[in-house]
Amino acid sequence: GDAVTGFVSSVFATFGTKSGWTAAIAGDFDDDGLDDIANYHPLLKRWWISSSTGSTFDSQLWAQFGTGSGWGPHLLGDYDGDTIPDIANFHPQRGRWWISISQTDGFTTTKWAEIGPTDPF
Repeated sequence: GDAVTGFVSSVFATFGTKSGWTAAIAGDFDDDGLDDIANYHPLLKRWWISSSTGSTFDSQLWAQFGTGSGWGPHLLGDYDGDTIPDIANFHPQRGRWWISISQTDGFTTTKWAEIGPTDPF
């Protein structure tokens, strides 16, 4: 008969900080053709990108925010039209959208919109 194969699990990366991560988003952030994982840690106020090599991850700090808590949701999209995924970060208490634009080796994060309490959706 036909051979049945399954998944092979292996550790690609280990973080020094074991808890507190609130977002994990897949996308090819470094534009090398392999999907990477963006990881956000609110206490540290940082986005780390785990860049895939095909068999392991190389994790590097890509952005640090001034405010750690209160973020959500984080949405993947190509917000600047360069075909490389970026991350939209919403802070509901402040009504602000901040966009983290991928530069293939880090994010440049800027405020794109501010929604006031009387603004219609």
